[in-house]
Amino acid sequence: MPFEICDLDYDGDCDNEDYIASIESLGKCSGEIVYNPLVDMDMDGCVDESDITEFFQVDSDNDGILELDDNCPNQRNGSSSGTCCRVSGKIPR
Repeated sequence: MPFEICDLDYDGDCDNEDYIASIESLGKCSGEIVYNPLVDMDMDGCVDESDITEFFQVDSDNDGILELDDNCPNQRNGSSSGTCCRVSGKIPR
């Protein structure tokens, strides 16, 4: 599986754990302990909501549904609702 920028824990997918790790940097700026430069997509030195949104603009399974909306980010199903794999892995809004 190719590396996805949003895979902060390097476990091969962009899931809820990565989302939580990125949210920890929300509102933080360079020099603060939990600031994560990988999440600072516009590289302005601070992580805001637009950085988080852009950070998760990926489609790991290439089904046309971005990770933020995909109920099964690692299984191509072309759906953002229902169950097909692990619904608990869906990245919350």
